[in-house]
Amino acid sequence: RGQTPMHLLMHNEHLRRFDFFPDLVQLMLYQGCDVNIQSLNGCTSLHLAIYHQDFNSAVELLERGSQIHLTWQKPLRWEKHWRTTGSSNEVYALEMIEDEETIRRLFSSITCEQKPAPPRPNCMLCKRKIVSFSKKNCSHCGSLICSRCSSHKLDKSFFPPYSNSKIKDDEFVRVCLICEDILTSRKYEQENIMGREVLIPRQDEVSMLDMETSFEKNELRSQS
Repeated sequence: RGQTPMHLLMHNEHLRRFDFFPDLVQLMLYQGCDVNIQSLNGCTSLHLAIYHQDFNSAVELLERGSQIHLTWQKPLRWEKHWRTTGSSNEVYALEMIEDEETIRRLFSSITCEQKPAPPRPNCMLCKRKIVSFSKKNCSHCGSLICSRCSSHKLDKSFFPPYSNSKIKDDEFVRVCLICEDILTSRKYEQENIMGREVLIPRQDEVSMLDMETSFEKNELRSQS
């Protein structure tokens, strides 16, 4: 069936009950397993982690370069724990998640350029049906989103280096609301950190001047 050891681990509900399960996941990732290998039906380790609602492992996989929008032909006998978005048996990772905070957590863990999601009948964030002319892909997470979930654009300065190759210097590109919040928060946080770093040397210089002045005063006292 084309499954890797990581596939088998992500599908092992018995092992997941033990405290050492996260260590097994990290060990496999440390050994350099390919997190994007698909089984014969297209399933990836990320699909299985999310299917079993193991979002801690999903975060680990995304931090090692998992692609979110690969197609999985879910076995018919496997039950769905999410709202169905069509009659097709094709499943994408985000379609199995309905909690916005979980999606935000996963998007925050992206570390590589994501392939854009193919056409789907529903928005991958709000799950509403969307017409063809209003479908857009987020330039950060690659999700297929409706106009309500992608009302703004950002320029290249907001994106991490792995996204810069496809964005021109003077271009503003579409992002989903979740990625917009993530990317703007990161940029402002980095700017604040840089601002503090500028002030630190000035504080150090002042303290050194105070030390020199104090030393000169003590030297004059000893001479007198």
